[in-house]
Amino acid sequence: MDNGIKIQRELVVNWHITEACNYHCNYCFAKWDKQKNELMNDEDSVSKLMDEIQKLPSILNGKYLTEFESIRLNLVGGETFLNIRKVTRIIHQAKQRKFSLSAITNGSRLNNELVTLIANDFNSIGFSVDSLDSPTNIKIGRTEKSGVMDTDKVLKDISLIKELNPSIDIKINTVVSSLNQTEDLSAFIDQAAPNKWKVFKVLP
Repeated sequence: MDNGIKIQRELVVNWHITEACNYHCNYCFAKWDKQKNELMNDEDSVSKLMDEIQKLPSILNGKYLTEFESIRLNLVGGETFLNIRKVTRIIHQAKQRKFSLSAITNGSRLNNELVTLIANDFNSIGFSVDSLDSPTNIKIGRTEKSGVMDTDKVLKDISLIKELNPSIDIKINTVVSSLNQTEDLSAFIDQAAPNKWKVFKVLP
């Protein structure tokens, strides 16, 4: 029965734009350390990749009889927003091609400029939060020279993003390991009020 509701069939493309990160989480797989050769460093290569991504719905629909109508480009790392200038260039090219945008971040590099950019141009933003306890975050590797991960700042940034764009989807990613398995994150989750809380388990 046709109820008049049109389902948007969206193809999600995950692009690990960088393996560089300011944190050193001991379970992270992105440790190839080849940032000099990353595609995001070359504007022409970025443009060519975007053109290829734009072709994917018609290729997949023709070959596999899928019904993709749009593309969401999901930017992940490393730390996605480590190089703001290059990421901004990618975002601009994606918007030119009418891609919707999402990203995963540890939140450490977010400032007023980035918060506004995310609120204006992104459909979804995910934050990686494993612990609210500073000593635990240090053991995990969520620390840098300027200090340990600040989860209070993450909450403030989420609140501001929601204020600027109430319709944006918020996601929290949590990796459970022997270091944080007994920790209660419910107060943080209640305050962040994400649309999705994705929980991962560390495996040997």
